[in-house]
Amino acid sequence: MTRVARVKETESFNRSSTFMALESCGAFSTNENDNDADNNATTTTTSLLNMTALEYIMKSPLGCEFSYVGGREHVLEQLRNKHILFIGDSVLRYQYRALLYALHFGHTDIKGPGNETHPSEVWEGDFHTFSRFYQQLQMDLTEQYFQCDCFRRSDTMAGFYENMYYFEPEYNLNLTFFFHADWVVGGHRPLRWKPEYKSELDIYVEQGINATTPLVPPDFMSISVPELVNMVLEDVGTFDELVVSLGDHWGVGGVGNTGSQWTWEEYARPLELLVQAPKTPTYALSTRTHLRAPLTTLATEDNWTLFNRTAIIEPLVELFQKQEWPMNLLYTDALHFWGWAYDRLNEELLQLLLGFK
Repeated sequence: MTRVARVKETESFNRSSTFMALESCGAFSTNENDNDADNNATTTTTSLLNMTALEYIMKSPLGCEFSYVGGREHVLEQLRNKHILFIGDSVLRYQYRALLYALHFGHTDIKGPGNETHPSEVWEGDFHTFSRFYQQLQMDLTEQYFQCDCFRRSDTMAGFYENMYYFEPEYNLNLTFFFHADWVVGGHRPLRWKPEYKSELDIYVEQGINATTPLVPPDFMSISVPELVNMVLEDVGTFDELVVSLGDHWGVGGVGNTGSQWTWEEYARPLELLVQAPKTPTYALSTRTHLRAPLTTLATEDNWTLFNRTAIIEPLVELFQKQEWPMNLLYTDALHFWGWAYDRLNEELLQLLLGFK
């Protein structure tokens, strides 16, 4: 892969800029009389803190992710004729889903708690089974634009795969996602959006938790990262942009998650082949734990752009702690965020992809 000049970690990822961005798009704006109303309340079925936090969250305007990048139409125009690959963990999965929803409809409208019209697209717990979770986005976007080559039993991680393809014909824009963390991927070929694809998810939903095996046996399972890269190159070719995230799933010389089976050489280096030179991969740091210096050093030495999710989320955590809001309104399960937080993450990601930073 052709090397490019080292890309330094963007200096914008600090607490002050994150709070400024939140304030500018009104993420936590509230009516000055709200506190008086709360103070006068004597009884409520929901705790005062929950109500206050929910009001702040639910008043976050739709389309916050476009507030610094010129609006949805401008974003789509700038992404015209591009194919962007997202590959990584569950946090990146939710961010990908939120981004698709925003690009397709112009807003996310998946705020999480209190949304009575639609379960959250970024929390499978709202759907009770993964098959129903997979199906919802396909129903919303329709198979003309979105295809989910996905299967997962509710009682085990064994044999699951999650490959998602989005194609926007007006702008000739492809966005692809492969789930890959400590679990090797599987699925059906070709690994791309295909006009003849017909979803089997309706049948999976009917079977519910009894859907123990895919209706069509996968073409591959339990393959190495280089094998995956070779398949993708054969089926698709190279990509314009690559966004990679592995959360805690690293084993760099014993650094980080000691249970991980991957090293930087085994995982990150092969993925560089998927990007058109001299493009630089975008690496999203973990939002689960702080990854120690050797990992980020390897990324910068390999000229990867660092999309620092941790630095974006930490100020939100601090805000919740300062306001004494329950943390379960920020996290669904201590690892994943409610939908509104992904607006902020995608805003930063779009600024990087569109060259604003």
